[in-house]
Amino acid sequence: SARPSVQHGIPSSYVICRKDPDQDEVRMSDFHYDSSTGQFGTLLVAADSNSCSMPISIEMPSVQFSNPVHAFGSQIPLVTLMDIDGSSNVLESKLLDQIQAPSTCANFKMIWPNFVQDSASGLYYVEDRRLELYDTTNSTTITKSRMLGNRCPRVPRTFLNEDTCIPRADCGAAVFAGAFRLTAENMRKFYELDNKYVYRLTNLPLVSTSNPCKTNNNRFVRKDAGNDSSGCSSDSNDEFPTIVTALTSFIGDMNQSEQDVVRVLDINGISMNCNDASNDSLGASFTVTIPSSGAIACFTHSYKYESSVFVMNDW
Repeated sequence: SARPSVQHGIPSSYVICRKDPDQDEVRMSDFHYDSSTGQFGTLLVAADSNSCSMPISIEMPSVQFSNPVHAFGSQIPLVTLMDIDGSSNVLESKLLDQIQAPSTCANFKMIWPNFVQDSASGLYYVEDRRLELYDTTNSTTITKSRMLGNRCPRVPRTFLNEDTCIPRADCGAAVFAGAFRLTAENMRKFYELDNKYVYRLTNLPLVSTSNPCKTNNNRFVRKDAGNDSSGCSSDSNDEFPTIVTALTSFIGDMNQSEQDVVRVLDINGISMNCNDASNDSLGASFTVTIPSSGAIACFTHSYKYESSVFVMNDW
């Protein structure tokens, strides 16, 4: 019931920060609250647009409209919505079932976005064109289709289109509450089910990467997990023992079931407590003993996106 500025201690006047292509960490959720999990979505805000490089993350606030016609520019169609069966991990998404009189299809625009009001809950929903559609008009055959042909338009904002150029929600990433392991088999399913080319990037050069003694944000990757039971072929344990201590401690804080299978360690906000004027620790490998099992593993200091997974359709 409190205003976001009061609840989260942010300025009373603020801007909503959208995703910046050059800053992968700047993201926001597309749902307010999921009653089944108790999970809130997130909204990124800042005092002004210049501060969006370091936004403040708050719980997605609920929005109330004292005059919907003024808020949306027209009367919002009243509809019956239905849950999406068989996909409990999709948050706050529903399918349009029926349009209630006096509203008709003529009340909907041909361009995004369209808004509707759920007759059961009174909540307002915005159209989302990321759903995969199946044409079953004749009830016997199904035709698979997708908006935008699996691609998103990339048009620069100029003085010619600044009044009509808006970000498209159907080009954003869907939000899921479930978790799964990014094995080769699971990544293959992105292509088999959705024609998405999903790849894991490896052997990336250490471009603009500081050695771990100079920064508190580092990534270490276990690059050869099937063949490192004897440790690294050449490690830097003796030269930088505090890095080994930091790696061991970080793994030890994980659940026991995760310690032997973890492949990427993002150690952020933690000092390695070492000095390295000659950059010997940059890209160095370290032999680590897994606390829960006593197994040996080799972790290598790596570029920040090493072993990350990306959708490559638009690359």
